[in-house]
Amino acid sequence: MTTCSSGHAGPEYSSHQTEVEHAFEKLVRIVSKVKCDEGKPFCRRCCRLGRRCEYRNDGDRTRDGDGSGSGNGTAQTPAPLVSESFDSGPFDSEPTQIQRQTLSSLERSAEERRAFEFYFRQAAPGISGVVDMAFWRGIVLQLGQTQPAIWDAIITIGTLYENPRYRNNAHTHSNLIDQSTVDDTHRRALRWYARSLSNVREQLQRGAVDLHVALITCLLYIGIETMQGHIKEGYQLYGQGVKLVSQIHARNQSSNANNFGLLGDVALPVFVRMGIVSSIMTGLSLGVKSESGFVIDEPYHFDSVYDAYMSLHKLVLHCTTFAEGVFRRLLRSDEEDTSKRVAQILLHSRLDDWRRAYQRLDDAQGLSRSTEYKGLAALFRMSWACASIIVSTADSKEQNIYDQYIDLFEEMVQEGALNLTATATADGSQPGFTFEMGVGLPLFFVAIKCRQPRLRREAIRLLQQAPPMQGLFKSARAVYLASKVVELEEDRPFTLDLAAENDQQLPAENRRVEILLSVGDPLPKDRICFLRSHWDSERGEWRLVEESIELEE
Repeated sequence: MTTCSSGHAGPEYSSHQTEVEHAFEKLVRIVSKVKCDEGKPFCRRCCRLGRRCEYRNDGDRTRDGDGSGSGNGTAQTPAPLVSESFDSGPFDSEPTQIQRQTLSSLERSAEERRAFEFYFRQAAPGISGVVDMAFWRGIVLQLGQTQPAIWDAIITIGTLYENPRYRNNAHTHSNLIDQSTVDDTHRRALRWYARSLSNVREQLQRGAVDLHVALITCLLYIGIETMQGHIKEGYQLYGQGVKLVSQIHARNQSSNANNFGLLGDVALPVFVRMGIVSSIMTGLSLGVKSESGFVIDEPYHFDSVYDAYMSLHKLVLHCTTFAEGVFRRLLRSDEEDTSKRVAQILLHSRLDDWRRAYQRLDDAQGLSRSTEYKGLAALFRMSWACASIIVSTADSKEQNIYDQYIDLFEEMVQEGALNLTATATADGSQPGFTFEMGVGLPLFFVAIKCRQPRLRREAIRLLQQAPPMQGLFKSARAVYLASKVVELEEDRPFTLDLAAENDQQLPAENRRVEILLSVGDPLPKDRICFLRSHWDSERGEWRLVEESIELEE
């Protein structure tokens, strides 16, 4: 599994280097390794960051420039930016003299202005959805006016979002980039990325690292890496961000009190949700703790859709953590665990309470009928159903228990289709990248756990239509794993088309599998392991036995 450790004590630091600076410095190193070791004629690492590679010929070096310019080699007169209507907002501390000089000397080329325009009008709305507008369309744009590193990250995201060939080529067994997908547009974007990293290094050398800017830059870098399909790097950056968050909590102060309040209200929740979704995907605890324990005596009450959104993330994490623990105990022992049953009852109670509180909010604000929120409302219902099934089936070794929930699976598929309809762009396509998790995980759950042939295929079809990258979730990886599960269980090559006579043929219990690979793990190169039910005639019960199959390239 992909892990992201952040808990051990680090090394001692010199007096001029705080732990925060060390974490941020490591953040930069993760995405800026300089060693050229991938072979001729192009080093993939250099191509990824837009650097000149020692293997490039002179013509390439001349064309690509020194990695710090805009790519056109012509000085431009700075023109008004779309975001000039944004003031510095709550981050109203005066820029340093160095920042003023840097910003005033930056030549905003036509390419930069166009990339910013695209981010402002297209990328930011697609990335943020309706929940995180304050971050992606507010705080990020505000800071981009005074922070060169954030400006360069913004225009990098805008360009990668508009030109998605990197992203579409990343759904393979490896995160290595096919050189055929690299063009001048991507080289220019990645030069801006390298320039942002260079600016961060300068801040480190001056000892001028700001915690709030550091965390926001980290989130932008995670977006840049995952847009390219670099999930490993995304997790590593997240780990460094966890350290930055811990430092913010430890200090609980800022040079400007408004900074900390805005960070807590806007930026930190984005980071917390990323940790929750990553933990659900991998089955591992990945960092930021959003609450100290599982509160069972306080009923849910939501004043806004945002409150419901955050609480559902936390509740689903509790449900999946419970199911993971029960599953591990089932594999080790057959003894009845009374505490497990109590926890199961409590989780069902919390799920029911959440649904009632959300229904009150929906009735009051008309979320399900709202053009703006109906897609999110469908995702809420879908995620709730998924969590409910997970808790209900946690204490059974038999896979046929999921057959009791076919009606609920069908509702999830319908909600998934409704969500994708609501989130489609003007031309009917989905956003190429979203920072938040959408329908990906719930649809993947339907595809591998619902054995009704038509429903699971419809879930896979919707997965193929969904945004290809949803945070650290790759839709194509989920489609690949789900199709392998269907092949194993139905004992025939996978196809989305299905003959009418096969629509109701559920696989026998001894054909059903429990995949031993989370959707957040890198795909194996040779074999895939799984658990299959075998009947133990001596004990008169089904047992899970590990098997594997070879993967065809």
